Amino acid sequence: LKEFAEGELYNQAKETYDYNKQQGYPIMVYELYRETTVTYNNDKLISLYFDDYTFTGGAHGSTVRSSQTWDLEHAYQIPLQAFFRKNPNYQIDIVKEINSQIAKQIEAGTGVYFPEYCQLVLETINFDSYYLIPKGIVIYFQQYDIAPYSSGLPEFVIKI
Repeated sequence: LKEFAEGELYNQAKETYDYNKQQGYPIMVYELYRETTVTYNNDKLISLYFDDYTFTGGAHGSTVRSSQTWDLEHAYQIPLQAFFRKNPNYQIDIVKEINSQIAKQIEAGTGVYFPEYCQLVLETINFDSYYLIPKGIVIYFQQYDIAPYSSGLPEFVIKI
């Protein structure tokens, strides 16, 4: 994040500043911050996610989420498949469960998704985009993957 801020984002902000100053436009302030949330922590496992928010002008900023789940005893990151060793079809089962949860949310009027959400789930799901919570595993999507900006970052709890 520091490299991005000091490199690409700084250069972009400087170009925008120089252009706006030359054109007599208002100076726009860029923003970048990271919020870290620990979602699960016991003696042997820790799971957390990072929300990196960037504002570079326009109607709103953009948030990109990343996550990590660590085995603290052996000092390695745990892939999602480690929680589904007995289920070789876990990816298919997760996609089905996510689509089922979306359908229920739409029916109940509690979720807003793009009409072609089933196809978008298949196209955009990232099985590294997960974190643990006490009730199971949360699979999340980035902004605009399967839903409009107003829906935030869609999250789905998968019980294990």
